[in-house]
Amino acid sequence: MARMYPVVLEPTTKSSAERRLFEAFARELDNEWIVFHHVKWIGNDDRGHPCDGETDFVIAHPRLGVLVIEVKGGHIRFDEATGHYISTDRNGVDHDIGDPFSQATRGKHTLIAKLRSMPGWPRRRVVFGHLVAFPDSVIEAEELRPNAPRKIILDALDLISLEQRLRDALNFWRGRHPTDSPPGREGIEVLVRLLGQSRHIRHPLLAEQARADQQTIVRLTESQFRYLRFLSAQRRAAIAGCAGSGKTFLAVEKARQLSDEGLKVLLTCFNRALADHLGDALGYRRQFDVYNFHQVCFHWATQAGRPVSYVENPPPEYFTQTLPNALLEAVEVLGPQYDAIIVDEGQDFRAEWWEALPWLLHDPANGILYIFYDDNQRVYPDRCAIPIEGAPYVLNENCRNTQRVFDVVSCFYQGEELPIVLGPEGLPAEIIEYTDERESLTQLRRVLHRLLNENRFSPDEMAVLTARGSRSSHVLGQRLGNVQLTDRLPLEPGEVLATTVRRFKGLERPAIILCEVDETLSSDDIEALLYVGTSRARVYLVVLISQNAPDAVRRALSAQLAKSQSSLPPSLGENKDDAGF
Repeated sequence: MARMYPVVLEPTTKSSAERRLFEAFARELDNEWIVFHHVKWIGNDDRGHPCDGETDFVIAHPRLGVLVIEVKGGHIRFDEATGHYISTDRNGVDHDIGDPFSQATRGKHTLIAKLRSMPGWPRRRVVFGHLVAFPDSVIEAEELRPNAPRKIILDALDLISLEQRLRDALNFWRGRHPTDSPPGREGIEVLVRLLGQSRHIRHPLLAEQARADQQTIVRLTESQFRYLRFLSAQRRAAIAGCAGSGKTFLAVEKARQLSDEGLKVLLTCFNRALADHLGDALGYRRQFDVYNFHQVCFHWATQAGRPVSYVENPPPEYFTQTLPNALLEAVEVLGPQYDAIIVDEGQDFRAEWWEALPWLLHDPANGILYIFYDDNQRVYPDRCAIPIEGAPYVLNENCRNTQRVFDVVSCFYQGEELPIVLGPEGLPAEIIEYTDERESLTQLRRVLHRLLNENRFSPDEMAVLTARGSRSSHVLGQRLGNVQLTDRLPLEPGEVLATTVRRFKGLERPAIILCEVDETLSSDDIEALLYVGTSRARVYLVVLISQNAPDAVRRALSAQLAKSQSSLPPSLGENKDDAGF
């Protein structure tokens, strides 16, 4: 992921074209690329007079160069009569946008002058170019105007191979000035000092891994920051929050804060996939330990010289006795290991785990213990209450889902008061009915085709979740057209993640396809299961539901089904022929 300044797209950004580019840069570029959005500066012109500088994006790479990018949305055409470019918006209204190529050129020269005046900027000539982006248009001509060759234009189709197009643009500018050289690390440091230092805002750690437009959805609100400050003096706390309220972020942030204070910290959870995501993808193992509960038991038992054998399809006592006892025996050998324990997904922990886990603390009775949980996500009915006395602290703001996604999530919410949804309105969810297993797979194939081929979602932006278990699912492992469904990460080309709702707890994707919602589901936990499954979607949700699904589920989704059939945009809602997919 590129290094983004700001990390989270500012909510005041009205241009959908800029939002689309911001997300594309964050998603497609690796961490050698530096991206600054909506930057302003004051520099000197060629005569030494102060002048303002402003541009939509500045992108830099230490081994390639620097690009100043002007962005213009809408459908673009050139007006010969005025010498200006015209942008036509979605309502058919024309807007005179002047000459974006001249604007980008002026911004480039002003920025160059400013950088040359700063200490540390390379004395040599640096590869510096400009580019104009038309992300809502397709440019087929090799040249729009003499000052607008195709190589310095980024259009809608170029977003597919974004990094290569940026490289091509920088190579174009280097070809015009062969003696120019890349900025190097020292040049990047100066650029960050100029454009990034005063703009960089501390944002949720999980949001830093999210796609650009989803980052605005998962950001923490000021009230949630106040929770961290308020809880700073609490040694023990139970924090209850709805799905999407930032519980996992708060758990990670609290663990980071305690680790920064010199404490040895364990962050643990129920779901192995979530632990792996936090420990590996976010890279926190160097600061504090991140394991799910089973890994905690395996790890410390091995450290104590008493390893526990992995058992496939284990009996219930393996979890209720074998693993907790192995952990207690390890503590007897090694002694306590942690100053603080932070638990996420606390609603899924068993009573035997709560009895064993605190013994890892140097002070089992009074050591720091934070438990984050959501009773609405209690998909394992045999789990026990949270072992912290007193009323929990409550997080009631949903920062993950768009309002349209939450319309579906709320159908399965069991609390007395619905959470406050902070996300944008978003696209309506898509509810698709099917009659049998064969039609279910056909509909799933069509949905994948639309999202991947027509709407340009990348495979790592989505997940297929089955409401069934892994043994009874007919979807897991299927090959649908050119797409192979897999539960292995990282994804190979042509693969899309497919797993069970239970295994995906605590994780999320921009787009979720929830399938196999049918008559085989148990009535005991179906609402909790669907609450978890639907709330994994940040911005787009598809639910494939059998006509034989339980009546309670069909009644809950009936209003959403009507909305889905009446209000979906054609590009998302039409079941087009998927030949060749």
